[in-house]
Amino acid sequence: MVDLGERFEETILDNSRDLREVLRAKQAIRRNGFQYDVESLYSYLLGRADPHSSLKRAGPYVASVCPVQPISRLKRKRIFNEIRENLEEYIIKKCYLEEEYAKRRAKTLFNRFFAKISGVEDWEHSEPDWDNATFEVFTTNYDNAIEYYGIEVGQIPFVGYLKTRNEKVRFVPEQYDSTSAKIKLYKLHGSVELSLLKDGSIVAVEPPKSPGEKHRGIPIEAKVMVYGPDKNLIAEPYFELLVHLKNRLKSAHECIVVGYSFRDPWVYQIFHDVVSHRRQRNPWIEYISPSATYTISRFSELRASANPVDQSFEQYLNLPEEE
Repeated sequence: MVDLGERFEETILDNSRDLREVLRAKQAIRRNGFQYDVESLYSYLLGRADPHSSLKRAGPYVASVCPVQPISRLKRKRIFNEIRENLEEYIIKKCYLEEEYAKRRAKTLFNRFFAKISGVEDWEHSEPDWDNATFEVFTTNYDNAIEYYGIEVGQIPFVGYLKTRNEKVRFVPEQYDSTSAKIKLYKLHGSVELSLLKDGSIVAVEPPKSPGEKHRGIPIEAKVMVYGPDKNLIAEPYFELLVHLKNRLKSAHECIVVGYSFRDPWVYQIFHDVVSHRRQRNPWIEYISPSATYTISRFSELRASANPVDQSFEQYLNLPEEE
């Protein structure tokens, strides 16, 4: 995410107006103690595009310290919407798997991963144990890597929504408990394939469409990708997905976390609450990241429950990173 934020700046070097605003955003984000990356930049742009709505979601105190009072006087600014649309298009290009190399890589990675955690002895060269295992994957990524993998191995993931004939989405998170799918995929921050139309409906289209394009004659207003504290917790389906995460963690004997930074305050709060109330105090979270030990050391509540593994995902799967 940090790398994506820096690379996005390179794409707008010829647009002095947009670059100036992005650099101001970077300065403001860092000045206030946040990590600058593509997620924090996106949240900033959402807020600047519609400051009144953003401050109302943040609560009475934040609204009261705004220098403009009442906050209803704050106006939307088109420039930030335009930059946000450019950022969304950039994210789609970087995160949607189209190149054959990326697709092969995803298949190799997830095949080894699911085979290993399902207890297959020769997991480096075998299929996962589909007959006796169900895989529940919670992710803040918005790429289509796991969906592609599932299609390739004949195990279509259940993603918590159904599509109608015109690709419109109906969220059905309650069906996670009843589905027979072997891969249950919970995309906590949305997906590159989801788009919000001007009429308020949501569609799932592959390959993804960008703001400004149309779907069946209706303009696309934005992508359905929501980050961190700017998330509307009670909006469908985010609240339901977080409830599923908490319930699964409460009953899990083991949880494997791959490269996650715990920066999302709502996701971290769920881990914090579950860890605080579990009777099992020995490590039950395997945390895989090149900086696992350092990251876990920053979260005192997780230390007793997490076993840090200082490896990249590729190293953990005995796969050369440059392959």
